[in-house]
Amino acid sequence: IEPGVRSFGPLFHRPLELPGAEALAGSMHMFFGVETAAAVRPYLAGMTRSELLTVVASNLSTVASTTLAIYVLFLRDAFPQIAGHLLSASLLSIPCSVLAAKLMLPETGEPETMGSVPAMAREERHASSMGALAAGAWDGLKIAAGISTILIAVLGLVGVLDLLLAQVGRLLPGLETPLSIAGILGWLFTPLAWLLGVGPDDLAQAGRLLGQRLVLTEVVSYQQLGTLAGAGELSPRTIMVLSYALCGFAHVGGMGIAVGGFGALAPGRMDDLAGLALRALAAATLATLLTGALAGVFFHGQAGVLGL
Repeated sequence: IEPGVRSFGPLFHRPLELPGAEALAGSMHMFFGVETAAAVRPYLAGMTRSELLTVVASNLSTVASTTLAIYVLFLRDAFPQIAGHLLSASLLSIPCSVLAAKLMLPETGEPETMGSVPAMAREERHASSMGALAAGAWDGLKIAAGISTILIAVLGLVGVLDLLLAQVGRLLPGLETPLSIAGILGWLFTPLAWLLGVGPDDLAQAGRLLGQRLVLTEVVSYQQLGTLAGAGELSPRTIMVLSYALCGFAHVGGMGIAVGGFGALAPGRMDDLAGLALRALAAATLATLLTGALAGVFFHGQAGVLGL
């Protein structure tokens, strides 16, 4: 993993003119999730707000290698070459998330690591193996506690809002399905699916999958995408576009995990992280949609592109 991080760090640092800590975090997000916080912990306290937004947005717009294997299992029958495409999507999402984050919050400060990409943070040495074990366990506990607390709060809020919407829906005559946040987001994302180049016959399904990802996680959307693709209910172009556009942790649960994980190791920046959370989620969502749009641009019905 570390050679890969050393290779991709300069790739993001020089062409994108990123501070070194942002480039390091982006390169690690190709392999890890919120665990990246431990590698960039020494730099979190000194990051500008623009840097924090970019780091969190790139985290939410990519997927960890462990979860990527789950998506491959969902889609391998309908899309045998999906693994390589998901890796490409995760790589493309990093510059896309940088673009979206910097447009939302341009850099006006002086990043401490502007000159070069720093090395991955090394844990301090301990006098004994038990000391190292205890310190590592304590750091893991802080991250887990931070993630669990924020995640419960965020998902609890979503549950309350869904309950309120369901009650409102009962008062509306002629409504066939209960109102929910996922359903409303599906309607809102339908025009965005059209902008991605999804055909008219697939717009409703594509909008639903993209919208529900924000609250139900990408795992549910990928599982349903695999079912629809296997049943032949989606065109090859739509399968390709959605495979890229859904590739990311851009959902409210991921937002809670990122804020809790990074905040646990940099408690002094918790207010900044919480204040930037929604913007990071919006930037990550835009980044994943941009990768889907790119996939659509290069797909022209080429035989064999889906490995069929």
